Amino acid sequence: MLIRYTRDGLRRRGSGLRIAADLVLTADHCADGTDHQLVFGGTQHAAEVVVRSRTETVDVAILRGIGLPQVEPMQVALVNGSVAARMDTCQALGFPVWKDRQDDQPPARRRPTLAQCDGYVPTAEGHDPGRPVGAAPLLTFKMTGPAVQQIITTTGELDRSASQWAGMSGAAVIADSSSVIGVIRSHNLAEGGMSLSMTSLQSIRDLPPDVAAEFWKALHVTDPVPWLPASSEAARPSSQLDDYLRAAEKAAQSHPYFGPLSRGPLPPLRAVYLRQFVSRGAHGNADDSLLDVSGLSLVLATEVFKSPETSVVLAGPGGGKSSLLRSMLAEAVGNVRSGLKVPALPVIVSAADLAGLVTDTRPEGQPRLTLPAAIAAAATEQLVMFGLQEELSPSLFRRRPLSGVPWLVLIDGLDEILDAYVRLQLLTTLRSNISGSMHSYRLVVTTRPLPFHELDTLGPDHSRFQLAGFDPDDLSAFAERWFRAVGSADPERAAAHFLRLIADRKLTDLASTPLVATMLCQLHSEAPDSPLPRSRGAIYREFIDMLQDRAQAGGSGSRLQARASLRRYGDRTVARADRTLDHLHDLVRHIAAAEYGGDRRHTMDIVATHPEAAVPQGMPHSAWIAFLGSALRSSGLLVSHADGYTFAHHTLLEFFAAEAAVRETAVPLRQYVDGERSTPSPDAESYVGFVLDELMFAGGAGAEAACTFLELLASDRGFRGSRFVAVQLQLGTQVPPAATQSAVETLAAIARDDNPGAERAAAIDTLADIGVPRAGEVLEDLACDASRPAYQRIHAAAALAATARLRGLQLLDTMARDPALHGGSRLRAASRLAALGDARGAARLEELTTHALLGDHVRVQSAEQLVSIGDARGVASLDRLALNPDVGVEGRIRAAELLARHGDSLGSGLLHEATATGYLNRSYQRARRKDSTGFSVLEAIARDGRIDGALRFKAAMRLAAFEDLSTDRVFVHLARDSGLAPEYRMQAADHLISMGSPNGFQVLFELAHGRKLDRELRTNAAMLLQLHGWRPGRRP
Repeated sequence: MLIRYTRDGLRRRGSGLRIAADLVLTADHCADGTDHQLVFGGTQHAAEVVVRSRTETVDVAILRGIGLPQVEPMQVALVNGSVAARMDTCQALGFPVWKDRQDDQPPARRRPTLAQCDGYVPTAEGHDPGRPVGAAPLLTFKMTGPAVQQIITTTGELDRSASQWAGMSGAAVIADSSSVIGVIRSHNLAEGGMSLSMTSLQSIRDLPPDVAAEFWKALHVTDPVPWLPASSEAARPSSQLDDYLRAAEKAAQSHPYFGPLSRGPLPPLRAVYLRQFVSRGAHGNADDSLLDVSGLSLVLATEVFKSPETSVVLAGPGGGKSSLLRSMLAEAVGNVRSGLKVPALPVIVSAADLAGLVTDTRPEGQPRLTLPAAIAAAATEQLVMFGLQEELSPSLFRRRPLSGVPWLVLIDGLDEILDAYVRLQLLTTLRSNISGSMHSYRLVVTTRPLPFHELDTLGPDHSRFQLAGFDPDDLSAFAERWFRAVGSADPERAAAHFLRLIADRKLTDLASTPLVATMLCQLHSEAPDSPLPRSRGAIYREFIDMLQDRAQAGGSGSRLQARASLRRYGDRTVARADRTLDHLHDLVRHIAAAEYGGDRRHTMDIVATHPEAAVPQGMPHSAWIAFLGSALRSSGLLVSHADGYTFAHHTLLEFFAAEAAVRETAVPLRQYVDGERSTPSPDAESYVGFVLDELMFAGGAGAEAACTFLELLASDRGFRGSRFVAVQLQLGTQVPPAATQSAVETLAAIARDDNPGAERAAAIDTLADIGVPRAGEVLEDLACDASRPAYQRIHAAAALAATARLRGLQLLDTMARDPALHGGSRLRAASRLAALGDARGAARLEELTTHALLGDHVRVQSAEQLVSIGDARGVASLDRLALNPDVGVEGRIRAAELLARHGDSLGSGLLHEATATGYLNRSYQRARRKDSTGFSVLEAIARDGRIDGALRFKAAMRLAAFEDLSTDRVFVHLARDSGLAPEYRMQAADHLISMGSPNGFQVLFELAHGRKLDRELRTNAAMLLQLHGWRPGRRP
């Protein structure tokens, strides 16, 4: 933040940092003056003093900007002088005059520019033995960046016109990119020419108590401030953070799925967890369920948590989203508790819990919480059952939990917020709170696919990842781990038998969903000789029946406990309780129907409206409610929660709501059959699937209605209807063959349509999702049809590889080698082949780099693709292209630029081959001997007078983007090159000035006064001199 003010009749400037709300931290001597103005976003804001130290020894003050946009409080820390250490990774952010643009202009015309000065702080240096014990010393900020090496540092105060550091007063010093530790005060020549004095924030403690209290209040410091670097005592997490870590470690080991086994609880997550994989999705589809991941390679899901921007993980119902978050939490917390470094510390919160605290869904009378307070409350709610001793405070989440380590907020189950408006409210809140590189948060959000670009609310800079399910090898490994964890005598044999049953029932695709695989393992463990159910609805039905049989059996512990606790109210009450337990699933169904319909009342208020939950006569209401709550918990279907009870998994809510809809509604799908809505929206697809399975299970008119509904969507509702059928097949819904066939034919017609559009491409992907033989035949026909556009054929072949891998890969390889195809199409085919993990893809890409007839763009891009997949042949190919005189200048510039970006040397063995052509002049050879990287090639092109001027200037600008040391001399050469067009000479001189080069005005002066130069060039150069503030009569 730039600060302008007046003192002693002189207009001065200083620096500051927006520390919290509309407050700015700066030095006291910057607050000592009048007419303070804060410059932000091109606008000047009047400022007033909030608190000043009014002493030279504690040079700190806080200003308030009138009308300044508010910001979240930044974390502050105190420098621990009791530890002799070097605090690296420190930065000072300010506006010194040496950084000014157009610094040859008069002072009034200079434009202040922010300087980020990197450096370090020696913590024990500068202590004065004559100062009182505990008094904070002045510290030294020692700069290390190359930009300040040539800046002259003198002595005394900074706000003097003679100082190159004028304007840096009050600049905040930030440690570990997160914690403000002090402000710049003055020169410190005694500590070296690249040193400035710094007032540390712990000096505030030396002020009178009332003044210090004002400072701490303005800085939003309510808890003990962390010390940096930490002493052995301070290095340990705070007691509250340690409490969080202990509880989070236990929570991370709990299995996210439901259904305790008869022999004991579910095995811990670590015993059965498999590494998960993701593919990066693209933005901009018609809805977020249409992420095109065909042909994209899979990477470990841990990459999601390394992303610096907000990330969204998408997967279908039961797709392993919660398991992924818990495994990451377990790893990070374990590392922290073992004393290892982590890039971020995760905290898992439910999206629904968070929304209930920061959106309009919060209870009446409860204020909307800030995000840190909401995270604290939601995390506390989830961790109490895992041994959390004290309620987590908002202050824990207002700052980084450890030095240099941000919070990684894992928001689970965005789709479980059923109201789309509430989801958008939450996403908007998240986006507005997570901004700026200094913030203490990073975000990962998990969700099912959502409709209508809802996720775009997070802004353009977030990443989306599609979570992959189990492949056959994963399923085999998971089954073996499962049966070993539950104590099977021969887990390998049990897993093999289980997989045969899966294959016999054609459940392999359905079992690729981790939740379904878990349920099938439990069903098989309970009844190894029984056949497995065939559809998703049937799996849930049998699984829930198993839970009910176990929990509500006459001799079960929960029923016996209920009878014992109610016996004092009489036999009629016990009998009524038995009847209620017999109808427990009716109560659960009643809850699910209400909540899915948008009822936000407390769970027990909803239950109370069911006839089987009526309070028996003569029994206290509170005692009966306690019994009902215990019964719901013991069912294994719901878990206790601050606002009542929530279903153990969102699919349970959908299953029971679907059962209620079928039992209580004559035609549960009427709105779609009658045309009120074309198709169910993506967030309703799982629920509608359960409705269809229930109708099929009921048989008769219900099954007939379900078949009619699916066939209607597949044949008459275009792409959306057919895609819905494909989604149901993937979910494991029982879909009649006729509907499947109709969907395939509808999608085939759309895919063959000559009118281009997003639906045609999406139809190809959806055919791959259906996976039936007829869909594969359609994809192969499309891939082999030479009359169709090549990009469509390639897309079809890549989609075919998802179901018929060998045939799809073979077709891609054939197209990558087909000389009849355009080079760009061959490149696309080879890239898809490589992305699908076939070694032939890289080989074809290398071949494409050698075909001169394909064009420079294709050749260079093929090499770039090789580099992107980590193939060493990529750099070698760029090598050849950058030095090949037969490649056009544009292609060589691009190849050289890529080499420069990757920092790879141009093989010395190619020097003779390149120079033997005589194409590059001696200056190129000299450049090659000095530096054999892509920078040299760019410089050689910029200097070559036989190349078109526009391309020469373009090469120079590419070089400037890398800030190479040769940039200045290249632009000087261009500006003085009499063979170059005047406009490029002018642009070269102008660019030198904009870079702050001392040669800029010199060469522009030469152009304006050269007697042998074109008159128009001289006139334009003179005008440009004036524009830059050059006074007549002066010489550079």
